[in-house]
Amino acid sequence: MDVTIEELETLRQQNQTLKEQVKLLVKTERRLDKSQKELNRQLKGIHAMSAFALSAGATSDLNDITTLSLRTLFDLFAMDQAVGFLLDADGQLTPHAIHAAEGLEGDSAARLIASTWSLPVAELTIPTEPVVFKTADKALQSPGLVPCLACMEALYVGAVEESDGPDYSISVVIPLQRKGGALLGLLAIRKLDPASKSFHEELPTKKDVGFLQNFGNSLESALDNAMLQAERQKAREDQQRMARELEIATQIQQSMLPTKPPAIPGMDIAFHFKPADEVGGDYYDLLPMGDTHLAVAVGDVNGHGLGAALLMAMAKSSLHTQVGQNADITAVMTGLNDMIYNATTERRFMTFIYAVIDLNTWTMISANAGHPHPYLMSGPDGDVSAVESPAVYPLGVRKKGKYALHESHLSFGDVLVFYSDGIIEGRNPVGEEFGFDRFEQVIHDRQGASAAGVRDGLLQAFTDFEGIQDDDITLLVLKFAPVIPVEIVAA
Repeated sequence: MDVTIEELETLRQQNQTLKEQVKLLVKTERRLDKSQKELNRQLKGIHAMSAFALSAGATSDLNDITTLSLRTLFDLFAMDQAVGFLLDADGQLTPHAIHAAEGLEGDSAARLIASTWSLPVAELTIPTEPVVFKTADKALQSPGLVPCLACMEALYVGAVEESDGPDYSISVVIPLQRKGGALLGLLAIRKLDPASKSFHEELPTKKDVGFLQNFGNSLESALDNAMLQAERQKAREDQQRMARELEIATQIQQSMLPTKPPAIPGMDIAFHFKPADEVGGDYYDLLPMGDTHLAVAVGDVNGHGLGAALLMAMAKSSLHTQVGQNADITAVMTGLNDMIYNATTERRFMTFIYAVIDLNTWTMISANAGHPHPYLMSGPDGDVSAVESPAVYPLGVRKKGKYALHESHLSFGDVLVFYSDGIIEGRNPVGEEFGFDRFEQVIHDRQGASAAGVRDGLLQAFTDFEGIQDDDITLLVLKFAPVIPVEIVAA
């Protein structure tokens, strides 16, 4: 069969077209294969990141989360060694987890971490996104990261066998930040010999920066959540501890204050104490001095809470010691002032009134150190007046204090009201102060009432006033009544 030249040319052209189509098919297949591999790689990364997030969310241990992140990276990339650094309270990047393809795990890893050194953040230049170095020289061109890579080297000296060949040629640094941008830590991983990877392993490249950034974000969230959980747990534990301490302090304070008035013939006594916090800085006391005298004390430490309560307790102890050793009012006041002045480094002070009532003569001698003057209701009309003594500084304000004495003569039916400024300075919702005038009027309106009646009247008036308690409230009411003789029947 003869073939013409034209037919040969046509066949040649068809053959050339076929070759080009085959080449195109091969290129397309290669591109598809490459795309499939890239897709598989991305899917593998997504699955790995999801598994990491799920596992990391099940623990709040920072070391466990960091170790889990290193293992995840090892599953994705052909790397040999990795170190997870976290920022400590001293501003040091401290190794919290290490991982190696040679199996450096468990106790040996823990001992290695404990014996290594930390990195001062001031000496580092932390990148803002993951960095992939293809050669050691490239890594060393970033001097801010040299200490990090050197620390990694120190971690593995003697821990795993390294080849005698060239230094590592692939290294990756992944910075970690807390919400708000504060440095959290960083991950450093490396490959000693890229040629040693198996066919199914992948080496990280600059194309992986986006994935590494997303993985870093996932790790940041896991660590940040773990830290928040730890902070919340610590806050709960601190709160519980403080609640227990406050409960104990409240019990101690309540045990230090009178729970019932002493039985004094011819005297009706009632009191009330309510701290603004769990514990307060107000102090009141009634100290019988034999059968002939009764000491009355009311004080108010500036502020409230544990500090004020502690000073109140010290004042009580000092007062009881002073009264036991010396009944002289001036000496008692001077001793208390010395104790408070010398016992506090911060400027704490205490307003204080101290009175001694002679139960035979119904005479009261008192000294006042900056405390609100007590009120005396007397006479058939229930006249109310302040038992005023010369004004002096509260206890603890000055190293030396002079305390003038004031003498009051009492009669049957008289009512003495000692108090702290918690009621006086209490304000209602519109900002109006309860005040002295209202306080005096309530006392007057309770003429003829018992000591408890006067006390309850004041408290009810404060409630009706809708007073908001911002300070401790103390009331101590004494009413002088005729002594009723007790008939003794012979057996």
